[in-house]
Amino acid sequence: VGDQLDASKSPLAIPMTLRPPLLDLHRGGTLLVMVHGSCMNDLQWQQQGHDHGRALADELGCTLAYLHYNSGRHISENGAELAALLEREAAPFSDLVIVGHSMGGLVARVAIYVAE
Repeated sequence: VGDQLDASKSPLAIPMTLRPPLLDLHRGGTLLVMVHGSCMNDLQWQQQGHDHGRALADELGCTLAYLHYNSGRHISENGAELAALLEREAAPFSDLVIVGHSMGGLVARVAIYVAE
């Protein structure tokens, strides 16, 4: 359904965004981006009061952002868009760490390939 919503330019299609927006975050250092899997969303890194992304970012001393995207689109489309998004938004950070769950790992791999 997500690919059909995107193709028809439906207002219900989920745009790719980083949450929270990086404009409000500390610049420099390492950016940790959490990429969710198929049919999930950025809030599913939190379960039973534990926020896995926050715990990892605190342990590593990173700035944290969650990717929210339309997992109904093709992996290659999402990966290319993620590469472009990170090129624009993550430039002020000295390092980038991407953690992907399931399909999110594939999206991250495509983004890294496209960015090369």
